[in-house]
Amino acid sequence: MARRVQAAVAAIRAARGQARAARSAARAAVAAATPPRRVRRSPEQARALILAAARAAIGEHGPDKVGLKQVAARAGVSHALVTHYYGSYDALVDEVIWSEVRAFRAHILGRLAGATTLPLAEWVGVLVAQYADPARSRVLLWAIMTGRLTGPDAVPRREQGLRQIADVLAARLRVVRGDQAPARAELEALLVVAISAALGYAVAGEALWGALGHDRDGGRDAAFRDGLSALLERTLATPGR
Repeated sequence: MARRVQAAVAAIRAARGQARAARSAARAAVAAATPPRRVRRSPEQARALILAAARAAIGEHGPDKVGLKQVAARAGVSHALVTHYYGSYDALVDEVIWSEVRAFRAHILGRLAGATTLPLAEWVGVLVAQYADPARSRVLLWAIMTGRLTGPDAVPRREQGLRQIADVLAARLRVVRGDQAPARAELEALLVVAISAALGYAVAGEALWGALGHDRDGGRDAAFRDGLSALLERTLATPGR
């Protein structure tokens, strides 16, 4: 009798377990069949999400190997939404480029606004760090090579962001160096030299060290920064400039 009772109890428990498993499986099936809820974003949030996805994809593969479909998939949005906000792939690439240029300008101006001294070594380090991101340097180099940053209608010519940096830098140098501050023409030339060197090193530094039989590492990056700083400092210190 006791054995029959135990067997009955065991059967009931097994049936309950099977029922629970069936309910869990049913809930999982319903969840799998239900499309995910659409994430509601503001237009600004959607544009920023798409722009970030485009920047990442272009940085990894290059602008010529990416399209709107890849960007949409990476952002987790529809192709139609990307087209709605940016129109074409060329327009999206342009926005990626301009966002990089403006981010660079905002960073430099922000650092200048809070600066009490202007050691060249520090500012060369800031420039080099801005281009150390492979995605940024690749996008900017491609923009330069395809002529997107030149011409009367190009954003750099219209906005003259580097001129804004030169204005602020000249004012700070007059405060810090007084009569020893460089002339405006010299300052502009030094800016072009420093930015060209920083961008060039970001793109070709590894190849150049390799051509000398070395691997690029932190020590050699520091040697480049120190060398560029010393070169600029000697130029500023040259009498009769």
